Amino acid sequence: MVNSKIITLIKTFSQKELLAFESFVVSPFFNKNEALVKVFEIIKKEYPEFNSERFSKQKVFKTLYPDKVFDDKQIRYLLSALLKLGYKFLMVRKIEEEAHEADLLLLDEFIERNLEKHYVQTRNRISVDLDNDLEIGLEHFYEKMKIADLEQKHFSRQQLRQFDDNIQHGSDFLNRYFVLKKLKYACGMLDRQSLLKGAYQLDLPENWMDWLIANHYWGEKIIKMYAMVFLSLENEGEPAYFEKLKELLDAEISGISKDDSKELLLYAINYCARKMRKGEDQYIETALHFYVKGIREKILMENGFLSPWTFGNVVKLALRLERYEWIEHFIEEHKYHLVPEFQENAMQYNLAELYCYKKDFDKALSLLFKVEFSDLSYHLGSRIMLSKIYYELNEKEALLSLMSSFVMFLKRNKKISESIRKTCLNFCDLLFLIIRGKVQQIEEKIKNTTLLADREWLLEKAATALKNA
Repeated sequence: MVNSKIITLIKTFSQKELLAFESFVVSPFFNKNEALVKVFEIIKKEYPEFNSERFSKQKVFKTLYPDKVFDDKQIRYLLSALLKLGYKFLMVRKIEEEAHEADLLLLDEFIERNLEKHYVQTRNRISVDLDNDLEIGLEHFYEKMKIADLEQKHFSRQQLRQFDDNIQHGSDFLNRYFVLKKLKYACGMLDRQSLLKGAYQLDLPENWMDWLIANHYWGEKIIKMYAMVFLSLENEGEPAYFEKLKELLDAEISGISKDDSKELLLYAINYCARKMRKGEDQYIETALHFYVKGIREKILMENGFLSPWTFGNVVKLALRLERYEWIEHFIEEHKYHLVPEFQENAMQYNLAELYCYKKDFDKALSLLFKVEFSDLSYHLGSRIMLSKIYYELNEKEALLSLMSSFVMFLKRNKKISESIRKTCLNFCDLLFLIIRGKVQQIEEKIKNTTLLADREWLLEKAATALKNA
């Protein structure tokens, strides 16, 4: 029973949500089956552990019906009914959380019931809210379009023979909504195509970008930004588009919804990453700039916290620029922005990487051995860093032993994604070639290997090995 859908759902509830769901279940408006209240009370007592030994369908049934013989069909019916209540609870909560979703439904109902004063008052309030919206995104254009649709419906019910500009407003905001949504899809497709095999069908109207430019993006900076992302991705060999995107992100990102701001910054960072993989190191500075901007303006934070991967990416970029003092300051300043459970590991791992770059291998090893492999990324990253340290210290026997066990781990562990597995295996394969002195054309191999960890370090070691060959 602990693996049933209703228990799986309730496990996701916070304590506050559980209490809200309890109010929902006991409300006769939402639930008229008293047996479901009793089922919930039993489930609530087991929250959040749900011990499988003491919590089973048979025991729940016995508590509900002490004098009856166990009926599997009956208990499954009750659990299914409670699950449907759970779904309805989530739906109601979601509608309540959406800024204007409930109001738009209410406006439609006011029109149907001919409640003019109610309609006008609610419409005016929503319109003022939307006009004062500080974060423009898809939702803003959708709500503007829906208001225009409702205004048109309201106007038609009045049967007035006069010009109605709500049709024009609806069409205008439909254009904005459609174009932005299409741009977001197109940018996502182009970005993913650069990482994965296969090609998407963009199905874009001919000369549609000319149409956008001719309309000056309807004065919407968010549409202009996504258009520049699209042009940058479609024309990666022409940096002028990316320079324009960078200019827009630096000057005009305020006023864009947080989700879109984050997505736009990540598109720019991914663009830089692709350029860096091609050896265009001038983009390291730009990528770091966008990361720092995203952290400073809290765009790249979730619920006030910084992900350990964003934290680590900043350190890696700054290391390539040899900004060692800046990194120490960054780690000290932002360690408290990490989720508490990740703080210690992230600090030790990234400081180890800093000391590794500074060739203070004793300190690097000391910190690295303290890193807990609570996450697969730390496990893999630590193995690669340890390989680099052993190579630098000329500990050939320890290095070969480490790499052999690492390759075996990569091949056997089913939790590692194929792309990450390949990234690490390629690192090992190329380092094996360097160790064995098989360095002919190795620089080309390193440059042309798409999925590869620590490309720059391998290139540096390959160049040294070639000189000594």
